Amino acid sequence: MPWGPRSQATVVRDDAACDGCWPMVTNDTEMSYAALLSALKRQPGVENRHHVLKGVVNFVPVYLKSNERVDAFAFLGYIAVLVHALIERELRRAMRDAEIAALALYPENRACKAPTADRVSRSLSRFALTNSRKDTRWSKSSS
Repeated sequence: MPWGPRSQATVVRDDAACDGCWPMVTNDTEMSYAALLSALKRQPGVENRHHVLKGVVNFVPVYLKSNERVDAFAFLGYIAVLVHALIERELRRAMRDAEIAALALYPENRACKAPTADRVSRSLSRFALTNSRKDTRWSKSSS
């Protein structure tokens, strides 16, 4: 493209030619353009789960002495994110089945159309479960 003054029409035409285009970079030389675009479209979901792992689950680096413990620690992080995702999926499915458009989970009881597991757990945190027995004697069970 030559350098120098350009007319407004030329600038608009050149910008329109690149409108909606963005670079996609990968190190996978076998991936087709369609597969690459599909993978790019899944990126927000992956980043959301990474946010859950680092923020909500509070998965932080720790020093572990063996590879088995590192594997176990990573597995527990995976399970925590999986449970988080399953809670969200089941809640949203139940909302859809019951034809509930939103839940009042935000401050001031504002509507939440896509509740997260974190938002639900925060809204339930003010409740407590208390077990009580009529008979206050506790007996030790024999094994």
